[in-house]
Amino acid sequence: MTKTHRIITFLAVLAMAALLVSGAAAKKPKGYNGIAGGTQGLVQKGAKSKPTKTVGSLPFTGMDLGIFAAGGAALILAGYSLNRASRKRS
Repeated sequence: MTKTHRIITFLAVLAMAALLVSGAAAKKPKGYNGIAGGTQGLVQKGAKSKPTKTVGSLPFTGMDLGIFAAGGAALILAGYSLNRASRKRS
């Protein structure tokens, strides 16, 4: 394995470790915010009225898309590094 391949592999492992640490340290929201929070409060109180609807926005899931993008890039880089490392040398 050449020095370049070792560096690439090390950086890929480092990137995956950073993703794990950042995911574990992510701030977890408590309940819903905004209109959904109002609806949650009405449900807990047993209200009989209809909840207000919002048009054009997706629900908040709490996940950061940047984490998934960085994880995907790290997996692609790790796969490329493993592919290069496993090739036969002639």
